[in-house]
Amino acid sequence: MRVCIDCECLLLAESLRLFLGSSATTRKDCDFIVSDRATKGSKPVFVIDSNSPYLKVPFNKETLLNTLGEFYSAMQISGKIQSSELTSLERRVGDLVDKFKSDLIRIIKDEYEK
Repeated sequence: MRVCIDCECLLLAESLRLFLGSSATTRKDCDFIVSDRATKGSKPVFVIDSNSPYLKVPFNKETLLNTLGEFYSAMQISGKIQSSELTSLERRVGDLVDKFKSDLIRIIKDEYEK
């Protein structure tokens, strides 16, 4: 889980950096954005504020990490992580597996059609 922190509140932003540690990254490399306001963009946004459906202030580290983990899992299940975010290796392996699968199906069909 890679998270971009984009908060207007400096105290919240710094708290998130401390809590998230190495999970915090740039907007370009993140899976989703954690913010204190709703923003538009290509990445999903996890909003933390008093009216948020996800997490309200105040919160502790454990609650934050659990809630972010649930949000990330829900994103994965619903397919919100775009295939464009796959690494080159993942894409190449996926293409190879797809080719193998189609070749295998073709061989099996050819064998049964004899």
